[in-house]
Amino acid sequence: MKIRLKTAIAGPGLVLGVGDTADFPEDEAKRLIDKGFAEPVRAAKKAPEKKIETAAFPTEEIETATE
Repeated sequence: MKIRLKTAIAGPGLVLGVGDTADFPEDEAKRLIDKGFAEPVRAAKKAPEKKIETAAFPTEEIETATE
């Protein structure tokens, strides 16, 4: 489970600061959340893709002025 830390924690081979996100086993993540040391990271909703309009030039040959 992905969590965001509200406090720094450290252990063997692990050092995380406030605001860091990390994946933890479900039971350990829930324990940290219940103790107030972390909060779950919710999956962000994807914003709808914006359509970009572009100008299209005619594919026909363009007339040019000549002398």
